[in-house]
Amino acid sequence: MPDGKIYQSDIPSPVGSRRHYFAVQNLDEYRLSLDELRAGQNESINELPEDVKSLYLPLILGLLEMDPEKRLAVEEISQGPYSEVMNVD
Repeated sequence: MPDGKIYQSDIPSPVGSRRHYFAVQNLDEYRLSLDELRAGQNESINELPEDVKSLYLPLILGLLEMDPEKRLAVEEISQGPYSEVMNVD
């Protein structure tokens, strides 16, 4: 709302509304996709060479983590074990 206007997307969706239904459905699909990724059932990731997969999969899962307490932050990626992946010195 930097321009001072209120847009439809700024208004919270009431529970039971069509917008709320699609938001919940999309969240469920996201969770299922994460579960497949964790279980090694993601076709795109499985096609990667094992060394690439083992290097990047923990990073991808860390960035996509639903729990904000467990989710990787950009600062964490540029330091420690991930700095090599990011080519940060």
